[in-house]
Amino acid sequence: MNTTAASLPSISDHELDQRVPAWTLPEYARITSWLDGAQRVWVPLHVSPDGDCIGSALAFARAVRARGYECVVVSSDPVPAMYAPLLDGEDIFVGDMPPGPPATHIACLDISDPTRTGGFYTANQHAFEGGSGVKILNLDHHATNTRFGDLNLLDISAAACAEQVAMALNKLGWPVDTETANFLLLGIVTDTLGFRTPSTTSRTLRIAADLMDRGGDLYRIVDVVFNTRPLSTILLWSKVLGSVSIGAKGRVIYVQVTPRMLAEAGAREEELEGMVNFLSSVRGRVRVAAVLKEREDGTTRVSLRSHPGTDVAAIASRLGGGGHPQAAGCTIPATGRTAIRIFLKACEEALDAQS
Repeated sequence: MNTTAASLPSISDHELDQRVPAWTLPEYARITSWLDGAQRVWVPLHVSPDGDCIGSALAFARAVRARGYECVVVSSDPVPAMYAPLLDGEDIFVGDMPPGPPATHIACLDISDPTRTGGFYTANQHAFEGGSGVKILNLDHHATNTRFGDLNLLDISAAACAEQVAMALNKLGWPVDTETANFLLLGIVTDTLGFRTPSTTSRTLRIAADLMDRGGDLYRIVDVVFNTRPLSTILLWSKVLGSVSIGAKGRVIYVQVTPRMLAEAGAREEELEGMVNFLSSVRGRVRVAAVLKEREDGTTRVSLRSHPGTDVAAIASRLGGGGHPQAAGCTIPATGRTAIRIFLKACEEALDAQS
């Protein structure tokens, strides 16, 4: 750790945002006892990993390794190439099961339901069901969290899981060096869309400022995530935006993305990042924006966004998904018009219930 970071004060003199009751702050110090007896720690990413999941996991793993524990970050899905410039070669095992002995501890960060880890869950279902003695940490900020695991550290007031990890490291007194600060800042910046979401609080901003003081490069993160795109992304967006449709009595705007669109643009699904937020900027009666991404396996992945006053997590939960009131997701076991019909029916039911 650099000497400048070592001399810095704690993350905040005002640990809680005024809107957050003090008793809701998770007992992050309990992570120390959770780690007792740890021989190998696995930190899985959720399917279609985003910046918050990646940043939170890498920061936590780095801190755990610094305490002398063996720790592996695992992703069943490929890590989006857009984040590669920010990872500095940090090791993420891509696959369902890392080689070597099984884990004694599994730390789930930014994961509302263990099934969200995809193939990792399937390969370790026995552990998640408590049948192998593996200790499970559940550190998350989603209101739809299923409260799984041995240690639940949930804070739905946090704008990002990375905000929680930063607070946890502060509470534990574990050092935060430049690399760790960058990982945490990546998580906060991406989940708040550059501090523009309604979940962003003064606590979020104070923590981000502290991470910058510790070496976090805000400009580089923003430039990589928001300001830089390959030509294939522009070609893909031009095709997808041609499918813009309105449904649910004018309350939902959505697009459908097919594998053929991706192939013709020479693009990857990850290059749709930001599109659902673009759609949510439309004015008028529209209350929900969605991107429906068809998969080769016959399913459709749905990303949902809304503005305060409309709860898209309620839509996602009807389809077996979850998330936040203004940002949620789910998977529909169908494609094409069938998937659209199922999706719009869930939207109509949820929106009618919220009227």
